[in-house]
Amino acid sequence: MTHCDNAAAERSVAGLQKRFPHWWVWVSDTGTWWASRRAQLTSAEREAGAVPYLRAMSADELAALLAQQHAPLGGSS
Repeated sequence: MTHCDNAAAERSVAGLQKRFPHWWVWVSDTGTWWASRRAQLTSAEREAGAVPYLRAMSADELAALLAQQHAPLGGSS
């Protein structure tokens, strides 16, 4: 990634973390976007389809996955 790409990625990471505060968001050195829950899932949450980690190839893709994970838990994740 170039410096401009890094700056844009940092802004996207900050935006996603603000929108989904129960997740840590980062971009790996290979350009893969990741999110990890800040809290451990309960059995009921896992049974409802919640996952502890998400992986995507873009910020938009990760945002969509985060939104999907937000829904099964009644918007609390």
